[in-house]
Amino acid sequence: MIGSLIWQFIKWHKIIGDKLATRLFDRPLPPPTARERELETELRATLSGDPGGTSLPTWQKFREQMRRDLEANDPRTFLRWPIIQHAMCLTNSVVAVPEYFRLRLSGLCTRFEPAVQESPTGNPVRFLYYPRSSGSLLHHCHHVLRFEEMTGANLPAMDVFVEFGGGYGSLCRLLHRLGFRGRYFIFDLPEFSALQRYFLKSLDLPVHESTADVSRPGIYLFTDLEALRTALATLTAETQKTFLATWSLSESPPELRDRFLPLVAAFDYFLIAFQDRFYEVDNNEYFAGFERATAARIGWQKKRLRHLPGSNYLFGKRHA
Repeated sequence: MIGSLIWQFIKWHKIIGDKLATRLFDRPLPPPTARERELETELRATLSGDPGGTSLPTWQKFREQMRRDLEANDPRTFLRWPIIQHAMCLTNSVVAVPEYFRLRLSGLCTRFEPAVQESPTGNPVRFLYYPRSSGSLLHHCHHVLRFEEMTGANLPAMDVFVEFGGGYGSLCRLLHRLGFRGRYFIFDLPEFSALQRYFLKSLDLPVHESTADVSRPGIYLFTDLEALRTALATLTAETQKTFLATWSLSESPPELRDRFLPLVAAFDYFLIAFQDRFYEVDNNEYFAGFERATAARIGWQKKRLRHLPGSNYLFGKRHA
């Protein structure tokens, strides 16, 4: 009963907060620039082929709706599409409120404030309590803060990131704003990969067109696991590597997880967020198994997200 009331409060805080923020801070979009039209054409061309299928009905429906939205709607407003808001945007959820205040009280405001200034791409809903930013961007910044608190490491100082399921590219954007200048690999479904390319290129971030040669700094977008395996094989043991997966890995089929995790098991750092269950999978049990399998070289810390019922952080750091 109490859990149901909490979720109702979360739901209505988001609805009311979004309506207020929209009324107070929205402005009409200007006509698209030549660059925006070019990126829109590229985005639609990328998704012109057969979408194929996935083993989870939820994500298959998401992919199909994404394609319909891209055909019918202006991608400059993609962050307002219902399916994107449902799956990828925190907007004015009450979940973002304690995260925002934790950032304010962290003593790191001088560092974080320039990085969380929201960009117009996608037409994000502004965060009511701090309209310079959005709930999603503050949420991602909270991930960085908690990681650094738990591991003592400076996340943007890493050499390589591998992110499983990059959303629309917001965490990648944030880390670049915080000073990351290495190689950033994102593995995702084709629709999301295309959206990431659109979003990150619109911000003039260094997105490479090919993953055949990953020797240069910049962002590489993968939709094929074997191509990612080949790219990771080129990294040296001295390269400081970090794995990121915020709820994405825990929403994928176990058979895909089992194929993917060996690729990153020897990494130096891990930032994973997951919910207790997804469909029939007990994620606490699943990630406990991954902890046990890697405990000889990785020290693990699991933290419950008290402000987000049923969710957890899992931080990993290679033993010295």
